[in-house]
Amino acid sequence: MIFRQYVSSGITNILAIVFLTIALLTFGYAQYFDRLFIIFLLGLILFNIHNANIISIAIIFLLERFLEEVVFFSSSYLFIKPLIYLLSLWLIKLFWYDSLIRRIILPTIIICVICEVYWYTTDYNAPKIYYYIAMMSLNIITRHLIFLRVPLFRKFQAIPRIQKIISQPLKQTAVDLPLYTLAMVNILVIVTMISEYLVRHLTSLDPLFFYSLYSEVVHLLSVVTLFFIVQFIIKSTYKINA
Repeated sequence: MIFRQYVSSGITNILAIVFLTIALLTFGYAQYFDRLFIIFLLGLILFNIHNANIISIAIIFLLERFLEEVVFFSSSYLFIKPLIYLLSLWLIKLFWYDSLIRRIILPTIIICVICEVYWYTTDYNAPKIYYYIAMMSLNIITRHLIFLRVPLFRKFQAIPRIQKIISQPLKQTAVDLPLYTLAMVNILVIVTMISEYLVRHLTSLDPLFFYSLYSEVVHLLSVVTLFFIVQFIIKSTYKINA
């Protein structure tokens, strides 16, 4: 039992370091890193099947990646644009207690809706800013899943069948706050990207500075996310139940 626990911990640490190295080497090739990040998260679950904290963190980011892929592959359908705006407004109502939503996200979405109506009435070929609204909404979900991670996943862990498998109790960890803050940073990056789009399509100006840096910035934030998760895994102390 002890040997198996240390082997599992060792494999997890090796995986963490390997994937962090790959993340740095694939800088500028975000499409490859995204797939590798999913494999890394699945590996965390596989080799830490009893660790409720690691599994819950991995599931949150797996959900984010899955929804991101759904948005990407369905973005060409006509119903997606209004659906994204409606869902984003619903999320605002759901998480209204967050000052970030009241001060930044709601004004951004209202401005985007007004612009969408203006572009539609003037037959302007509107940019696909709704895709970035979707990415912003996904970060809202991620941010609040991290915030509510312990009480939310504790309900699932209370199910007898799951409790037999995931035995380690849930608790707040040192990595929660950095991941929560990173979701906010991602939102601010997306808002900046949307702002540049609006300037470009509502005025005679043609700024492309942030547009040219966006994919690298998002990749960098993903690498930082992975770094915090890796740091948490390596620093974690695996205790043996008596």
